[in-house]
Amino acid sequence: MNTLDYALAALAVFLCLKVWKRSTAARGAPLPPGPKPLPIIGNLRDKPASHEWLTYSEWKRQYGPIVYVRMLHEDVIIINEHKLALEILEKNSTVYADRPPGQTMIDMIGWTNGVAFSPHGDRHRQYRKLLAGRLSPTATKQSFELQQSTAKSLLRELLDHPEDFQERIRDTLGNSLVTLTFGENILPRDFNYIERADDAHGKFSLAGTPYAFAVDFVPFLKYIPSWFPGMKWKRDAEAWRAELLELVRVPYELVKAKMAQGTAGPSYVAKCLETMGELTAKTESTIMWTAASLYTGGSDTTATSLTTFFLVMILFPDVQAKAQEEIDRVVGTDRLPTHDDRASLPYINALVKELLRWRQVTPLGITHCAREDKIVEGYFIPKGASVIANIWEMLHDENIYKDPFSFKPERFLGPDAEPDYGNLPFGFGRRICPGMHLADASLFVYTATILASFNIGKPKDKEGNFIEQDVEYSTGIVSVPGPFSCTIKPRSPTALANIMRD
Repeated sequence: MNTLDYALAALAVFLCLKVWKRSTAARGAPLPPGPKPLPIIGNLRDKPASHEWLTYSEWKRQYGPIVYVRMLHEDVIIINEHKLALEILEKNSTVYADRPPGQTMIDMIGWTNGVAFSPHGDRHRQYRKLLAGRLSPTATKQSFELQQSTAKSLLRELLDHPEDFQERIRDTLGNSLVTLTFGENILPRDFNYIERADDAHGKFSLAGTPYAFAVDFVPFLKYIPSWFPGMKWKRDAEAWRAELLELVRVPYELVKAKMAQGTAGPSYVAKCLETMGELTAKTESTIMWTAASLYTGGSDTTATSLTTFFLVMILFPDVQAKAQEEIDRVVGTDRLPTHDDRASLPYINALVKELLRWRQVTPLGITHCAREDKIVEGYFIPKGASVIANIWEMLHDENIYKDPFSFKPERFLGPDAEPDYGNLPFGFGRRICPGMHLADASLFVYTATILASFNIGKPKDKEGNFIEQDVEYSTGIVSVPGPFSCTIKPRSPTALANIMRD
């Protein structure tokens, strides 16, 4: 027998022992229902190639709100109901606070050093504590001025380059988060942080998709040399790791140098350096990785939601008309809305809430891991199982949201309002997105100022007919809309004057 034969034989024995242990532990309660697994490979052939949340929603209709599949030796639990997710992931948040060890590619790239995939333990608690001090509802108010300034900058970009609105959103919001995280004008021209971070986040989204790479199923593949045939994925992982480490290290070192010179402006990193006392390798790593996570976790998701907002405006023009009527009535037309107006703009608030429901940016959130055996709703969830929350299905549950694929802010208003989903778009338990308050506040002020300033419409062809567009959303951890076109025009001379004023 050669080395590969020994490895395959060892894998077969391991899988048999795993299945025996699982069946023994589960004698007191059955595993949740799901598609029938095959010997050895389990449900590997059932794994959807893309847009997994749609397949998981179909499984809900076949098997119920909690579904079990086995990917080789990995147990996977899929939750398709909000009430059940709260019972499992919120009430037992400590049990499900870890990340699954099976996402080996994420570890090889280095993202387990970041907040999202950091293993449960002291380091992750330190990450959360540090970020909470900067991203709590109270602390978020300190960034309102920056958000309002960013909104004005975005208006000018949209006025000057309406045909390139998706790129302008990405760059403007990216620059704002760079300022928030590292300080204004901190980076040299030859270090395009936004471009590099977008590239790194795209690779993160791909690698973080559950079981996207063979090494996630068979972890020992990571020990095979990268020069071996078929190991391009490992060479990619090595290159991506080097790129990520540079992205994390360079801006931190620049802020640190500016601090030593006394020329650093206000930023997340500068504040951490001021307040964390004596620097050690551990504290520096904490600051670097939370800063990188703050940027990458906020830029792509907020830009995606705002891009979806433009799509909504051309698909549901009545929503735009109602929102603009409220802004004109409450704020007037001679100034732009601010955070101070939020309490007086219930329809705009409902619009933001519906925006996060209608097209969930992270349809499956990020996978949790069971740290101990549990019986939930009469079903056995084994220790080490990957637990996936199908947030997309929960936000489109027809038993809760009437006509869920239509965009209706009214569903959250009035005496007959549909249930408030709370923080559902941002995840569950101790793994909930720490930047959710910042994201919510920024989406409010961006959408309100755009609606006050522009009319957004469908594009027309040369004959003056409206062009219908079928916009596809990407697969991966973050689901991003593909390219589409729209018209963006100032609402009036007064609106144009408001845009130009600053």
